[in-house]
Amino acid sequence: MPALLPESFIFRASIILSSHTMPNFIRIVFLLAGINSLSNLVIAQVVEPYDILINEIMADFNPSAGLPQFEWVELYNRTSKGINLKDFQLSSGSSPKQLPEFILAPGAYVLVADDSNIAELAIYGDIIEVSSFPGLSNSGDVVTLKDQLGQIIHEVRYTTAWYKDDEKDNGGYTLELINPENPCLLEKNWTVSLHPQGGTPGIQNSVYNPTSVNSGPLVLSAVALSNTQIIIQFDRELGIDFNEMQFDLFPFIDIVDIEFGSSSDQILLTVAQSMEINRVYNLEIAASLEDCLGNIRSNAQEAKIVVPAPLGQGDIVINEILFNPIGDESDYVELYNKSDKYLNLSSLRIGNIKQDGSGTIKGVNQTILLPPRDLLVFTEDGTGISQRYPAAFPDKIFVVDLPSFNNSDGNVSIFGIIGNEELTLDSMNYDEDMHHPFIDNFDGIALERVDYKTSSTSRTNWQSASASTGYGTPTLPNSQAVFTTPSEAYNIDLASRMFSPNGDDMADELSINFEMDRSDYLATVDVFDKYGRFIRRIVSNQLLGRQDNIYWDGLNEENHICKAGVYVIFVRLVRSDGFVANKKLPCVLAIKL
Repeated sequence: MPALLPESFIFRASIILSSHTMPNFIRIVFLLAGINSLSNLVIAQVVEPYDILINEIMADFNPSAGLPQFEWVELYNRTSKGINLKDFQLSSGSSPKQLPEFILAPGAYVLVADDSNIAELAIYGDIIEVSSFPGLSNSGDVVTLKDQLGQIIHEVRYTTAWYKDDEKDNGGYTLELINPENPCLLEKNWTVSLHPQGGTPGIQNSVYNPTSVNSGPLVLSAVALSNTQIIIQFDRELGIDFNEMQFDLFPFIDIVDIEFGSSSDQILLTVAQSMEINRVYNLEIAASLEDCLGNIRSNAQEAKIVVPAPLGQGDIVINEILFNPIGDESDYVELYNKSDKYLNLSSLRIGNIKQDGSGTIKGVNQTILLPPRDLLVFTEDGTGISQRYPAAFPDKIFVVDLPSFNNSDGNVSIFGIIGNEELTLDSMNYDEDMHHPFIDNFDGIALERVDYKTSSTSRTNWQSASASTGYGTPTLPNSQAVFTTPSEAYNIDLASRMFSPNGDDMADELSINFEMDRSDYLATVDVFDKYGRFIRRIVSNQLLGRQDNIYWDGLNEENHICKAGVYVIFVRLVRSDGFVANKKLPCVLAIKL
């Protein structure tokens, strides 16, 4: 019988073994197979994805901040076991380099560098030297670590945007992993080194922060690429075990195919039949969807899906511009969708065009869906805009490259694809003289559009934003907009001006009552305190019935009960014929003592 055995064989078993029982178990298996000697036995290690991490990258070493001027990659063992890196492969867009035998201890670091640079890097600890180290592009690259079987253990697709620092991205500083226990976060888990020498080879990263939570994949956006495909963007890298049963589309349409998108933090769904243009669908994502480490969310998620309608002339207008921000703050351009269509703005370009036709034009280069009769803001500093204007809605602020807008005068033009041709959608020339004559200092004061129906080229259609709004209303109704009154009768009031959200089932909610003369009103309802500070958006562009109610439960945006006091309910109505109206309703939130 032993003579019939092969020189090697694979034994697979599913059994729980301790370190004490493992040797005896292996001996029993081999004795049963007719092998009496275990002297030449080699047991292959089991390495899982993310056991070894690419932990730090020195791609652009010049000018040096203090470290040797060589490229290198640092690996980190996040497990509790030693791992032999023999025959692992490291690549960066070029032919992979095979690593020699090296046992990387638990929690230990090792640099991988070209064999010609070992002497100067040796002071930083263990080094694996390779011949012709794969070059790391300064502008961005894909660094991949595979095990001896070709399985991807970790992959990093870095760009210069990961540095998040306009000075350090010029060279001399490494990119560091923030939390090695949360590698699924991709770009959000990387930033430039804070160490004064430019990096931390061989030691814990300067940006190390173990506090980020492994909470499972969060849906950031879900967009219809066509009438049969949906792309879902998550906040982190996903696991490979997902299926059609974890996704449902309503009104019900079968999902027939599911795969990764262009990266592992995206999922591409293909549906069985065409979705209708301009119809809102609801996509439900099961809580069982895993990230790359197997973490799941505590509950299911939902996303609205719309196949956008074709862009048309007159659909989008420039609504507000800040061309002279305070200090180092950013310009912004606000657009308004006048139409009753959902519009995809991915083809939009924003320009500052001179009288001779020359100028600078920048592309949006993002899939952005703008709902009917809604606003959005383009800027280069979304965080700064949110801090300057606390009432602004962050989900309506998009960070893009903008052309430079002169502080004294200039132009804003919006271009888009209609059919197969790029056309000018809207354009306006601005200068400081368009501001209110009593204003002496124009820093930080936006120009607001007065009337959607009047041409953008009319100088009288632009006025300085009011002081009470902080001289700007990005993502919000313009402070200087003209609102007309409908000829038809309608009524908006409160069932009671006082309510007490204390859970006693008596006036726990504020009821806003609507009696409308038509069925095509969209209502946006916001809550402000008596000082005009934004508290909460209750509904946004909600279609009203002829008799309808909207309720406020007394909670703010953070889902905390508001303090007792006077509040103002601000109702904004828009209608399909372009009619716009506002109404303010004061109320009192009372708390039982």
